[in-house]
Amino acid sequence: MQELITLKLRAPEIAKDAMQRGLNCCESVLTAANEVWKLNLSKDMFFAASLFKEGMGSGCTCGALVGIVMASGIIRERYGLKEDQDLAKRLHSGFKQEYKSSCCAVLRKKQSFLARISQKGCIHITEGAVAILVKEWDHLHSQTLEEKSL
Repeated sequence: MQELITLKLRAPEIAKDAMQRGLNCCESVLTAANEVWKLNLSKDMFFAASLFKEGMGSGCTCGALVGIVMASGIIRERYGLKEDQDLAKRLHSGFKQEYKSSCCAVLRKKQSFLARISQKGCIHITEGAVAILVKEWDHLHSQTLEEKSL
């Protein structure tokens, strides 16, 4: 249990390290989730995630947001948690509340030139997205424990 807590605290750092190794934001989120929740994701999952870079190549939805939604579906299934129809909506709302947009092009436009070319802005957003993921899953885990104790 202590190892999981430590990994959750390190999750944003794991995502940052993955981006610094050349993975995109979606791949980096999945890398962190894979390590924290021991998901044993296949290479195919990462190949799929590779297509979500730079807002799916069109500047649309941020790949880090896509990554936390994808990871949430996988975590829910792997851990046998009840279906939650509002989970993706909550993740999107939390992301948008934090960054004021879910659009990659808008998010990048707000970054300085140096932050864009060095990926520092995207790394920061990806770290934050992973923190949102961890917070949501801690909340869901706590709810599940409360329901089981009733």
